[in-house]
Amino acid sequence: MRVLGLDIGTSYVKAVCVELRPGADRPVTLAGLRRKPTPSSAHELVDLARLLLDEVGAHGAVAAIGIASMAETGVPLDHSGEALTPLLTWDGARARSALLDGLDPGPLFARTGVRLSPKVPLATWAWLAEAHPEVHERLHRWAGAADLVALALTGRLVTDHTLAGRTGAYLLDRDGWADDLLDLVGLRAGVLPEVAALDEVAGHAGGAPVVVAGHDHQVGAHACGVRRPGDTADSLGTTEVLLRVLDGDPDREGVRVAGMSLVRTVGGRARALVAGNSAAGSAYATWMEEHPAVDDLPAGPTQLLVLPYVRGRQSPEPDPDATMRVVGDVDGATPGALTKAVLEGLSLQARWMYDVQRRLDPGHADGPVVLLGGAGVRNTAWTRVKAEVLPRPLHVVHQDETVAVGAAIVAAERAGLVEPGSVVLPASPVARHAGDPYRELYAAFVREAVSPRPAPAAGSGGSAPRADR
Repeated sequence: MRVLGLDIGTSYVKAVCVELRPGADRPVTLAGLRRKPTPSSAHELVDLARLLLDEVGAHGAVAAIGIASMAETGVPLDHSGEALTPLLTWDGARARSALLDGLDPGPLFARTGVRLSPKVPLATWAWLAEAHPEVHERLHRWAGAADLVALALTGRLVTDHTLAGRTGAYLLDRDGWADDLLDLVGLRAGVLPEVAALDEVAGHAGGAPVVVAGHDHQVGAHACGVRRPGDTADSLGTTEVLLRVLDGDPDREGVRVAGMSLVRTVGGRARALVAGNSAAGSAYATWMEEHPAVDDLPAGPTQLLVLPYVRGRQSPEPDPDATMRVVGDVDGATPGALTKAVLEGLSLQARWMYDVQRRLDPGHADGPVVLLGGAGVRNTAWTRVKAEVLPRPLHVVHQDETVAVGAAIVAAERAGLVEPGSVVLPASPVARHAGDPYRELYAAFVREAVSPRPAPAAGSGGSAPRADR
């Protein structure tokens, strides 16, 4: 069957047409792919989504359409359904509204699984009420990015629980919006999208059922078979996210303090622990902009430490002031060693997130870490280094546009066209050395990351140059 998938990302909108063959060695065949930069206008986003879906689905009947998207980004709509602003993306620098000053972060996290920060829509709604009352007064409905496209295709405003769960106002332990939190920001539950049941479609477009598949990282993990307790996905793009499926319920305050989130999986039956490095891809790009590209990387650990923080550290040990810097003999290092050190730093950061997740949830973990994503997966040097650094085997999913393909798989499952779990993207193992060659460097990395950083003396270059961004 031919199914369409749409992935609305921060930088690009991707549409795919896939042929699904449950039970086959290759259960997914990519029959069409289109991608365009993500516009800032809600109207332009809808038009672009329609165009890309029409292009990839032009050569035959379509059985279903699935839509995944980044979380947090959305737009206020008036009574006629017109957008009142451009798409409002998360803004970590936006001042928090005084409307939220009375919220206790601990109990709020325990209820929602989300840390109160400027990026969550709850903070955006409070900001609108306080800073832009003229917009807030006309706000009739709120649509996330995926919800907006589903509304245009079906006429119904509906979302998925994985996207609702990132707003800061959706309850983790039971389905439903938190009315008291909405009251704080001057909204009511009817303003927000309906949250679809796990076997529910949003509506139909051209006779095909349309499904809001969910949050991009969770949809990608689901497509790659990361669904059982102990399974771990490493979703690597501009942002790197480690998602670990849980068997129980870890200490929620410990999760909050570690800078992580609690979510439910796409299947809805299990919780998952999410840790993120919001600038993994940009840290690598920043380094490569200033250093020559090399293919000849040295064997073994470099003994240089790169702290890969372009815009602070999200987790573990959240630190908004953390900067990208190098510790060690930079002047004596070859270009190949410097490039490898950056890849090591990014991989050591991923290992740190993984280790803290294991401490928070020490249950079953025998399987591999499943790596999925775009440019990060295609960077074979990065993949090889990560396989050496991580304490578990690394398997890589080489499917192009994993999230868009995952949206198609979720749509087929929820429309009743395939059995849940019958279509899983294959992954291949990455060779790694026996033992743990990075144990000592990893311990040094964590020590350096959490230690106080003395200000450099005026005019002193020192042996640990910083690259603040």
